[in-house]
Amino acid sequence: MLGVLAEAKDPKVDGILRRSYLKIRVSINITKVLPTSFYLDREEMQPLWIFFKYESLLNSYCFNCGILGHEKKICKNPTAMTY
Repeated sequence: MLGVLAEAKDPKVDGILRRSYLKIRVSINITKVLPTSFYLDREEMQPLWIFFKYESLLNSYCFNCGILGHEKKICKNPTAMTY
């Protein structure tokens, strides 16, 4: 859904859950809006709302339109992200 999976770290150490999140590295198209969340469909269970937290984003990420390449203060896109 996000892109090509490059790495996934197991949240378990010695069979014990050590963190409540999954840390992954994905190759994505940075010319498009970075997704911030999505619904994960699960069999016989309610869908689960999944949030993304990005690490190591450059200073040129726009929190207004969600695209890399400029900052919010110089964004020309009048529409804020609605994810």
